[in-house]
Amino acid sequence: MTEEDIKYRQGRSRRRVERTEKVAGISTVAVGLILIILFLLNSCRTADKVVPKDCCDKYESYLNENPWIMHWEIINDSIHIYTKSDSIIDEHARWRYHDSIYNAEEL
Repeated sequence: MTEEDIKYRQGRSRRRVERTEKVAGISTVAVGLILIILFLLNSCRTADKVVPKDCCDKYESYLNENPWIMHWEIINDSIHIYTKSDSIIDEHARWRYHDSIYNAEEL
C-alpha cells in the first residue's frame, strides 16, 4: 500500500471505500426524498371549516324553501347553487352522451 492509500482510505480496501461512498450517497438521496414527502404531506392538511358569512344566514330560509333550488352549499366563502334548470341541462347532456355511444356502436 502506498502512503496516499493509507492517508485517504485509512487502511481500508478500495472496494470497501467505494461501497461506503455509494451507501452514503444513496442514504442522502433517501433522506432528501423522505423530507420532500413529509413537506408535501404537511402542506396537504385539511383547511379549517369555513363558517358561513352573515349574508348567507339571512337567505338560508329562502334557499331551503325555494322549490327551484335543489342543492346549495358554501365553498371557500362563496355560495354554489344547483337549480332544477341545471339538473335539466345535465340530464340533456347525459342523453346526448348515451346517444353518441349508441350511434358509435352502430358504425
